[in-house]
Amino acid sequence: MKLFGKVLMVLAFVLSIALAGLIYVYLKDQQKPVAEIPRVQVLVSKAMIPARTKIDESQLTWVAVEKASVPDGVALKLDEVVGLYSKDALYPNEPIRLERLVKNPDEELSMRLLPGFRAISIELTQAAGVSNLVKVGDFVDFLLFLPELKDGDRVLRPNIEKLVFQNFEVLAIEQNLFRKDSVEDKAAPQPSMFTVTLAVPVNQLEKLALAEDVGEFKMVLRPLEQDFIYPTKGAIWEELLLNDSAQMKDLFPAYDVETTKNTPLVLAGNEQIEKYIYYTVKPGDTLRSISAQFFGSEARYLLLKQINAIEDENMILTGTGIRVPVFKK
Repeated sequence: MKLFGKVLMVLAFVLSIALAGLIYVYLKDQQKPVAEIPRVQVLVSKAMIPARTKIDESQLTWVAVEKASVPDGVALKLDEVVGLYSKDALYPNEPIRLERLVKNPDEELSMRLLPGFRAISIELTQAAGVSNLVKVGDFVDFLLFLPELKDGDRVLRPNIEKLVFQNFEVLAIEQNLFRKDSVEDKAAPQPSMFTVTLAVPVNQLEKLALAEDVGEFKMVLRPLEQDFIYPTKGAIWEELLLNDSAQMKDLFPAYDVETTKNTPLVLAGNEQIEKYIYYTVKPGDTLRSISAQFFGSEARYLLLKQINAIEDENMILTGTGIRVPVFKK
């Protein structure tokens, strides 16, 4: 029994020495300096910066983050960001990535597109493309030719030419995103075919793609000044042979084209039409007011109605072009 007590005392002594050693080691570790985590200052935006915005220093601030957590391509210097443009929106306190910036927004086609528009390319011949005279930044219309469609001997659709698309901006010609005006460009050989890239409203994309597949395009250059969108009905070949009274011209007597308006023009006395001028309908215009403006009397509105094949005199659209006759003196 005495031996067992002595063993317990020795064991307790050894354990106390071991515990004291562990405490000593722990205290020594606590005295070691804590290793500092490397940190780096990165640039972030103070508030949301919208897409296509030129960035200045007042929009930016610095934030310290762990160096190890900073991915490659994050802006660490002011001159990497200031003066550049945002490709898309930059959000507050988000490290600015260099890949989301661009020096010249005109070099990025996606940045030239407004919301609701898409870029699409079509191929044109030199003749159908206004002899390569259209330049980047111009606005154009498109005529579409649809060939005759038949079911046996029955004509389902005659040959028709229609102004189907209007006021599309030219974003690029081939891979050129910039307007060219130099003498060297004009002197260079012009390709027989070229590609034009257009800014097209989303709701017209499918129509444009289908039209290119089923018909033939001709590009039409619009004027430099703001112009209207003109509603048109399209033209079929028979209309080329009709006079202003919607009657067949006496060129091919064997042909007989039925029309709904086959009465002679309402001319007074020996009046003869020398030429036509085109008048753009303004807000508040009526055929009667236009008649009074050009002829001094509202009574000649019937002549305007006939010449322009207008069924309802009250249904003339603002921006529509109508023909006004000029009489021989």
